[in-house]
Amino acid sequence: MKFVFLFICILIIFSIKGISQENKLDYLIKSEDFKDSILSNLSFTIDELDTVVFDINSGNFNSEFVEFPVSIISDDSIYSLDFSFEFNSLYYVYDTVYPLISPIQFLAHFNEEDLRLRFTSNSFVIYPTLVPIIFVGFNILDFSFCQLNFFDPKAYLNGDRCSVKITACPNPTLIEKISTSRLVYPNPVIDELFITQPKGSKVLILDNKGKIVFERINHQSSSTIAMEQFSAGFYFLKLQTSISVETYKIIVTK
Repeated sequence: MKFVFLFICILIIFSIKGISQENKLDYLIKSEDFKDSILSNLSFTIDELDTVVFDINSGNFNSEFVEFPVSIISDDSIYSLDFSFEFNSLYYVYDTVYPLISPIQFLAHFNEEDLRLRFTSNSFVIYPTLVPIIFVGFNILDFSFCQLNFFDPKAYLNGDRCSVKITACPNPTLIEKISTSRLVYPNPVIDELFITQPKGSKVLILDNKGKIVFERINHQSSSTIAMEQFSAGFYFLKLQTSISVETYKIIVTK
């Protein structure tokens, strides 16, 4: 909006050249009144009325993945959006951020030190308001994504702190999706884990922070993993094929 005001001022200056000397003073007075009128209806300050919305209620959900849109509510011209938040990394693994508007330059990063996802962006055109700007996606390890697993959000518009809104979960019921199966045994495991799966399956083991600690492609229908290389605790085993992903909670004991 500042750019709009400057443009109007330039137009006023150029238009004065075509006005007679005796009317110039009256014109300037009227112009000042017009400028005051514009200023009274504009907001140049980011405040609590400017909000970044994490719209979990409008998210796309399935048994393995969730993504939700982020939008802006503001009466200002917004050229940059930044935010960060923590999430329950025991149940979710950050996957991706992708934009829904263009052009937009952005960077997203999950910091394993403080367990925060950080997003920063800017654009040469004004961000639209009240419409999704980006989607944030997570792989689900245990439960459906819920507001209760979303911690300490912080947001900035044009570099200034603004308010945050998190919509309610579409379904507050927690959905248990960890499989227990004879295809992965024994569980708990001490040394050797036996796996039965289709040939060519991808095997991933993630620690309790969602970090991948083991990965391989199985070329046989039966295989084993030496679990003594891992510290005692619980892990998530994922078996991925071209058509499905199965997740198992594995407990390693010593």
